[in-house]
Amino acid sequence: MKNVKNTLNSKHMLSTISNLLSEHHAINITTIDVKQTTSFTDFMLICEGTSQRHIEALVDELIKSPLITVRNKSQNKCKDDLWMVVDCLDVVVHIMHKDARHHYQLEKLWEPI
Repeated sequence: MKNVKNTLNSKHMLSTISNLLSEHHAINITTIDVKQTTSFTDFMLICEGTSQRHIEALVDELIKSPLITVRNKSQNKCKDDLWMVVDCLDVVVHIMHKDARHHYQLEKLWEPI
């Protein structure tokens, strides 16, 4: 179980990521607290880009930001038309096209039982 300091750091990182994505016109930003469900991250952040180019630009902004720690930066550059994932340690970011988001319904997958 994470201590209070780590939880505060992960909440700060979540806020930083959410603000950056919002500034770059990501839409329908949703966060899910998964601390009690999984050990690999504290939060999932799911948002939408309007096109493949927009999704790639959002990923690039996360990777370039000096305020955000990204694990395996080179692996985040693989291209998928509808969904890209960025591992920001305590926050895993899913940037999706609305069609992929509707199809995979990650929010339902991670909702409490």
